[in-house]
Amino acid sequence: MMNGLSSKLWLITCLATMLAIPPVTAFAIDEDGDGFASYADGGDDCDDTDPDRYPGNAEVCDALGHDEDCDYTTGGFVDADGDGFSADRCYNVSPSGEIFGQGRDCDDAHTSVNPITTDACNGIDDNCDGAIDEYAPYQYVDWDLDGHGNPSEQQVRVCPGTAGFSALGNDCDDTNPAIEPGDMLCVTDGDVAVLMCNESGQYQPATCPAGLVCVTQTAGNGVCVPQTDKPKKK
Repeated sequence: MMNGLSSKLWLITCLATMLAIPPVTAFAIDEDGDGFASYADGGDDCDDTDPDRYPGNAEVCDALGHDEDCDYTTGGFVDADGDGFSADRCYNVSPSGEIFGQGRDCDDAHTSVNPITTDACNGIDDNCDGAIDEYAPYQYVDWDLDGHGNPSEQQVRVCPGTAGFSALGNDCDDTNPAIEPGDMLCVTDGDVAVLMCNESGQYQPATCPAGLVCVTQTAGNGVCVPQTDKPKKK
């Protein structure tokens, strides 16, 4: 028969033993053998069919969006070019299909390409914003490659020096490289009437100097040449 002190000691020992018993979740089934039971069994394994997916597992950069650590907001980290930004091939996919934790480096092979690089005019998306050469100047299409663009066509953003484009939109005839500002066009061969292409890319009436007439050249432009005496009729 226990006295009062013994009863108290027995009760304390009993409570301590009960508190030391692991929670029910410790006995839950671990289907994939990764040491973590599934949510359904009271554990914290988000996918008990995948042994490479459990809390605390190292997140790996992969293009499949595989979530290794049961936290889809993380996507692993790979920085092959050493510019401080993870490759955009690293990401995870949430249960609803959203992409999370994606790296921001669109070209992890070149240090000059990353989100903080100033975009240059080079045909490359230097700053990984999805746009190429967005700061390129507007230029005119130059079909005849004479350095003077077509003022009637819509301008487009292209890098300076790109073949087929010009910063000048003042070509009177963009199908003929021989016609540009300063060139003439004969209205009628042998006549004094002339059209002159001005600096705005517009034809304006003009005349050859006295004693000269406009003659169309092989290239299509006109020049003023001395007027020859017409043969006398017999």
